[in-house]
Amino acid sequence: MDWVANKLVQENVLHSNAYWFYGSPGIGKTSLAHSICANLHEQNYLGGVFFCWRDDPDLSKPINILLTFIHQLTIIFPPFRSIVAKRLRDNPYLTPESMKGALFLDLICSLPHHPEHTLAFVIDAFYKCGNPRSRPGILKVLIDAAARASWLKIIITSRTEVDIQHFFSNLTLSSYLRYDLATD
Repeated sequence: MDWVANKLVQENVLHSNAYWFYGSPGIGKTSLAHSICANLHEQNYLGGVFFCWRDDPDLSKPINILLTFIHQLTIIFPPFRSIVAKRLRDNPYLTPESMKGALFLDLICSLPHHPEHTLAFVIDAFYKCGNPRSRPGILKVLIDAAARASWLKIIITSRTEVDIQHFFSNLTLSSYLRYDLATD
């Protein structure tokens, strides 16, 4: 919670707007995500939530993470709603299938002013979404959005699938925080 609220003073912690919690099956990743979401909601820092689920077609498509976050942000932040509405008016043929990560980044970066306080997006069980080819692209969009928008924090829980671990290992350690739940 201190990290989301920008209250930590450790070196590099404030500059990292993404946090990856990982661990083996049954270690409590989803319980942690629920607890984080409840605390974020209570303190008005929750920007959006996406709980991935492999057996649900809507909760297993990586693009739906971005669509969900766009929708949730339009509800809680009216200036963002205005930007999205204008984009839809300007391009009435925009569909979920035609939407790319660049649009999400453009929407986030085109805000004339940002929310008064940090908003966090939480993604639980990311390994249950998409496949090893589709997940890194969504991770890149999310990490890029968090790097470009100082008001945005991304929290991801997952297992250490090879593609996810490879993605994070190729980032500089100052661009994100990681926590192995097995250390507890």
